Order: sequence, then structure tokens, then C-alpha cells
Amino acid sequence: MRFNVLLAAYLVFVGCSASHHLKRAQKQQNKAILKGATIDRDTIIKTKSDTITKIDTLNNTITITHTIKDTVFLEGSTKYIYKSRVEARQEQKTERKKAKYNLKENKKKLKQDAKTERKKVKHTEKTKRKEKKRLWWLWLCCGFILGYGIRDNIKNF
Repeated sequence: MRFNVLLAAYLVFVGCSASHHLKRAQKQQNKAILKGATIDRDTIIKTKSDTITKIDTLNNTITITHTIKDTVFLEGSTKYIYKSRVEARQEQKTERKKAKYNLKENKKKLKQDAKTERKKVKHTEKTKRKEKKRLWWLWLCCGFILGYGIRDNIKNF
């Protein structure tokens, strides 16, 4: 029994705190803004502060005698723009179409990027092969020249 009372007291003190209610209110406000509501601040607070100073020229001192703070509260209003069921449905439909179109475009872009990468790799492979082909001509020419030179030297012996 004592445990149940302690548990109930704990839940009462910890349960729904002010921060929890503020977070929920902020979420609801964001939803309203997404649906088209324009929310002005209910109260705008402007604070103006001023100080009254006394300057003593004989002693070269400045003393603050009084500080005045004045706060002005301005009231605002909240205006809601209600959408009919048809308008909300049409808006959702266009959003889905936009999302689907963006998804298709992203897929096309990824395919195009992959294709260009494959072409770049293929091109680099071709250039490497071409460089290797150029060297075998050089070796072939050197072989003919050496063979001709050796053949002349053998005949002269």
C-alpha cells in the first residue's frame, strides 16, 4: 500500500510537466502553420531602460541615482485560413506527384552518374592499352635494326 502511494505521488510530481505541454503546443502550432495558418505573436514585449545620473564636478565623480525600466506589451491576433476538404486533398495529391517526380529524377541522375563513371573507367583502360601498343612497335623496330646489324657483322667475318 505504501509503495502505491509513493508511486502515485511520484507520477503526480513528475508526470505532465510544463515543458511537456509546451512541446505539445509547439508541435500543434507547427502543424497549423503547415496547414496554412498565419500566427502572429499574442504579446510583443519591448523593454526600455534609462538611467538617471548625478555628476559632481567638484569631486570628479559620477553616481547613478535611479534606473528606470519600462515594459510595453502589444497585443496581437491569430488568423486561420481554413481549407476545404477538396483543397486539402488536391494539395496532398500534388505533393505526392512532386515527390514521385523527384524520386524519378534522382534515379535518372544516379543512373547517368554511374554511366559516366563507367565510361571514364573504360576510357582510361583504353588509353592504357594504347600506350602499351605503342611500345611493341618500338621493340619491333629495334629488333629489325639489331638483326640487320648482326647479320652484316656475321657476313664480314
